Formats: sequence, C-alpha cells, structure tokens
Amino acid sequence: MSRGGTFVRGDAMTLSEKRGSGRWLSAEGRHVEAQNAVIALGPWSGDLLKRHTKTC
Repeated sequence: MSRGGTFVRGDAMTLSEKRGSGRWLSAEGRHVEAQNAVIALGPWSGDLLKRHTKTC
C-alpha cells in the first residue's frame, strides 16, 4: 500500500477484466485500473481460475 497499491474487498466471483488501452478489474460495480493484481481467495481460488481460464 505504501507503494501506491489499492485494497478492494468484494465478491471475487464478480471479477472481470477488460483488455485494450489498459487493464481494469471490476468487482461488485467498483472499477480499479491496474497493470497487475493480487487476488487472495483461499479455498475458492480454483473456482475463479476455472472460470477465467475458459474465457481467456
């Protein structure tokens, strides 16, 4: 956070990514533009990974 990070809490299953001029993540209607993201999901990480590897 001291290096300019942003902490966003929300339902990870609502995450989406838009490609183009920049990347942004959307979770529960909140939008964050970022080049990189760390998403901590614990036991639910497999569910999100399966969903996004099918669409990417």
